Amino acid sequence: MDENISSGAEKVERLAAEEQERKNADERVEAAKERERAEMQRAEEQEAGRRLKEREKQEKLAERAHLREEKEAERMKKAEQREQQREERAEERRRRGSGGVGGWIAAVVSLGVACITLTAVVTAGSYRMNELEARMDGAAQEAVYEMAEASEAMDTSLSKLRVSEGRSEQRRLLLDLAINSALFESALEKLPLGEGESRELSNFVNRTGAYAKALLERLNMGGSLTEREGGTLDYLHAVNSQLLAALNEAEHHLTHKELMAFFKGEKEGMNAAFQEMANYTKLEAEGLVEPPFARAGNVHENRLAGGELTEKSAVELAKQYLNGYHIQEAHCTGEAHLGEAVLYNVTLSDGTTQFDCSIAKKDGSLVYFSSETACGEQSFDLEASEGLAVDFLKDVGIENAEAVWLSETNGTAEFAFVPVQEGVRLYSDLVRVRVCENKGRVVGLDALQYRLNHKERTFPAHRSEETIKEYLSPRLTVEEAHLALVPVGREEKLAYEFSCTFGEEEYLIFLDAESGEELALYTIVHGEGGDYLR
Repeated sequence: MDENISSGAEKVERLAAEEQERKNADERVEAAKERERAEMQRAEEQEAGRRLKEREKQEKLAERAHLREEKEAERMKKAEQREQQREERAEERRRRGSGGVGGWIAAVVSLGVACITLTAVVTAGSYRMNELEARMDGAAQEAVYEMAEASEAMDTSLSKLRVSEGRSEQRRLLLDLAINSALFESALEKLPLGEGESRELSNFVNRTGAYAKALLERLNMGGSLTEREGGTLDYLHAVNSQLLAALNEAEHHLTHKELMAFFKGEKEGMNAAFQEMANYTKLEAEGLVEPPFARAGNVHENRLAGGELTEKSAVELAKQYLNGYHIQEAHCTGEAHLGEAVLYNVTLSDGTTQFDCSIAKKDGSLVYFSSETACGEQSFDLEASEGLAVDFLKDVGIENAEAVWLSETNGTAEFAFVPVQEGVRLYSDLVRVRVCENKGRVVGLDALQYRLNHKERTFPAHRSEETIKEYLSPRLTVEEAHLALVPVGREEKLAYEFSCTFGEEEYLIFLDAESGEELALYTIVHGEGGDYLR
């Protein structure tokens, strides 16, 4: 009996165990199915996500393609418009004949002849006057066409230069820019503009050409275009774009009546349009008026590399450098890196005027200083302003410097100083100082080249001034001569600096002090906007 009970109990337990095992097996199967369903759901979600991303990608590609097509269509439209304008100008020239060559001079000469004839034969004089007016009409319109074409070509070069990184392409564009600046100037000379408009437009286009040549020379000597040049190119492009728009407007709305009124000095119509164009050129631009060898940069080793100066010390030094400027507050706004050199940017204020300084981390020297100060009527002459500049340089640790260049405009005098060692001007160490001639204080300093390069030099043997002078053109008259150490790429060469004249033209010429090779040749231009080289 007991055995039967025991056997029955075991059987019940076995059946219970088997039932539990089946339940466990069912749960495992269900869990596996659940995992499989979850995996399938994840796979479906991933696939849906992939398809969504692929669709979004295709939509973006389609959108970009559409935008490219729109831009290309717009570009083609503008190209067709420009081509149509060229064809219209060419057709207009063919219709009018060849009156554009020497147009303004020929018109003036013809006017004199016509007036003389008019006193003798009224009928013939009237006929010739009509002919003269037609020729004047053609000459002026031809000149405007030429200016528009030159400005359009300048616009293309400037637009590309703002983004070009290839040196060969940059050289080509700068050469084109210099050539078309000269063509613009040539066309401008044919128009009977007022003195102010002619001077301002001429100054702008000459500065553009001079700047293009300076940058081209830098590239040819192994240099490169920097962010600063990019800013100046932006300025030139902005001004020229306005000129081009105004010229295109004038080009398509010239009438005989307006042209004749223009030649007679009417203030409205065409004359007003050119006055407006002249106003476009009055925008401020940094870097267009350059002393010789400005922006030479680092020659040999970087003397500002490294340094341990703290921000707090930089601020205190900046306040000391501007001790006479009644500074009320000052703080460091960050760092600027020039290769291995580090500069602390410090902003100061006297309560009304902001001053900005750059202090070298290497030695605490003042590298840059600027003040946004408007200078009005002149109260200090050039001699007094130069004395203020020299005193300021001594206060910031720059001595034995000689002024080699000056430019004066809008109540501000800008001087370029170079240290002199053993009678040799060190152009690689050039320092620029701006002085407000109204308030009688320094408002700007650029001592980067000096801080990077200044040290004692050992000069190589050289030939006499009289011997090297023989390499100059016999047509030149030498006014002054100096020994100078000048930057040539990443090296320096000892040269003779000759200030020369030929008629009314002024030149600055640097010849190698040993070989007589011409290292640099500049024409000095004096304009209302200052003095500059080309």
